[in-house]
Amino acid sequence: MNRKQCIKILNKELNNQILDLLPSELIEAMAYAADFLETHPERGSKRFFFTFGNDPKFPFGIDDFVEVHADTGEQAAQKFKMAFPCRPGSTLLNCAFVYDEKHWKPIWEEDYAGKRPTVVID
Repeated sequence: MNRKQCIKILNKELNNQILDLLPSELIEAMAYAADFLETHPERGSKRFFFTFGNDPKFPFGIDDFVEVHADTGEQAAQKFKMAFPCRPGSTLLNCAFVYDEKHWKPIWEEDYAGKRPTVVID
């Protein structure tokens, strides 16, 4: 999708008057994002969220979370393990909790609102 295609879609979905109010840099950024999503299909996969407790042995603190993109929870766990291996002698994930997108929303709203993931793993 190029800039013209993006603007065409925006014109269709929005009102032309709104496009006139958007800076050209924003339109370019939206076109770039559309191109990126089209060429990186892994972004269409599911998101899983890994959180941490007070244990100082966790790779991050209680206020942090890691977002992992994967097709399944098992794939997400494997990707997480590759980045943050299990503790020696353990097969447990090196985190406190894991959430899929459906169960993450209320947790995020209550405990992480406004925060970005510490790490994103594709």
